[in-house]
Amino acid sequence: MREELQENTMTGSESIIEKQKEKIRQQKEQLKRHEETWRMYNKIVFTLCTLLGSVFAIYVGGWIMFAKSIFGTYEAYLAGTLTVSYLIKAAIKCVMAATAAGAIWCGGYILGRKLER
Repeated sequence: MREELQENTMTGSESIIEKQKEKIRQQKEQLKRHEETWRMYNKIVFTLCTLLGSVFAIYVGGWIMFAKSIFGTYEAYLAGTLTVSYLIKAAIKCVMAATAAGAIWCGGYILGRKLER
């Protein structure tokens, strides 16, 4: 009778251990799915920040600083109001447009990397 009781106890404890192992396995699978989901969200956030940084860089560096400066200079020339100081300012804006666009893009990239983690 004592042996039967010991066998029942062993079987009961083994089943508890098996249940705990199964629970741990399920938790690991759930954690893996959760990590994959967050990895996907991080990629989306990084892509959006980089994309917005690129669009903003093209707008500021390409349109505001470069194209508008050239168009403004041309309009001032046609109107007869073009001065040397206006021409120098326009030239500086055109030269610095790529630097400003690069800095803005880098800012978007850095922000994306910071938010990705």
